[in-house]
Amino acid sequence: MIAQANILNTDYNRDWIHFIQWYQNLLFGIQEDTVLDIWDANFKKIASVELGGRFYEPSFQFVDQKLVLIAKRGNRIAIINFENLENPTVVLQKTENRFTKGACITQHKLYIQISETHKDKVQFNFQVSDIPTLENPNPEINYVIPVTEDDVYNSAFYTQVVKDTIYWMNQNSIFVMDITNPDDPQKIAAKKIVDNGIGYPVLLTDNRMLVLEIGGDAWIAVNHFDISNNNIKKISKGILKNHCIRGWELIDQTLYIIHLDFKRINKERKYITYISSIDVSGNLTINYTKELPIIEVYGEDCSTIYGCYCTGKSLILIQGNGEIHEVSIEKLTTANN
Repeated sequence: MIAQANILNTDYNRDWIHFIQWYQNLLFGIQEDTVLDIWDANFKKIASVELGGRFYEPSFQFVDQKLVLIAKRGNRIAIINFENLENPTVVLQKTENRFTKGACITQHKLYIQISETHKDKVQFNFQVSDIPTLENPNPEINYVIPVTEDDVYNSAFYTQVVKDTIYWMNQNSIFVMDITNPDDPQKIAAKKIVDNGIGYPVLLTDNRMLVLEIGGDAWIAVNHFDISNNNIKKISKGILKNHCIRGWELIDQTLYIIHLDFKRINKERKYITYISSIDVSGNLTINYTKELPIIEVYGEDCSTIYGCYCTGKSLILIQGNGEIHEVSIEKLTTANN
């Protein structure tokens, strides 16, 4: 592993980067909670964007040349248009008297999952509108798919769009929404999933999808689903169970996962980082697992890996302290099977 650079800004109030994503040969990061920084492939900063609100470890979606940021605790969504990198624009949308849980842009529409309290009970609902712009920052909202007491879904963090279907990854379920009519979406199914936590979807071939548990260590790490016929059926669960996933990258039919196994080092809350290669062409099979010389220390966010992306035959890993490392994804003779 070779340390290549450091992108930490020592002038910011927060001393670690908590959001890092790679998209269209650009690196997007948040260290100061109200500022989005953008770097090129050589880690040269090319833009800093004021977000107009606080976004700490936000959920996100990239679509075309837009980045959608969803505040995990609050009522804010920021839509950043970076088509013109010399002058990126931001539209901040807030909901009143309710909390924003999940959001998704598709079919030229913005879909939002919201929560609100009725008679001391939290309920979840969906709304749809045109995509907010600088010219029209508050488009008309249509509330859709009313909640019933039988519904099993709750807070969504991420979504997966497949043609005319949105899969909402809720904490205890997956909600399937038909958007054939974009202004009038319909419920297809709601699949209860025990201990889904914060699930991140990874679309595979042959109408399959993985949901990676990225919110903790005591959950089922990887769920494997059949999503044919706009429905959802579990194929398998539990690979890398009780491991904490820190990063991932899908390359062809191989998924590379960066993870911790929570075995303490010398009885201290320090943990070894591993990389696993998983064949996802059919039933999930671990090709290899190998140890990496990165130690995460509990409670020290600067040691946590927040960014992971592929370049050539290597993964680039970025820790909260801004250090950038290169890891080979070729199977080595020292790899542990």
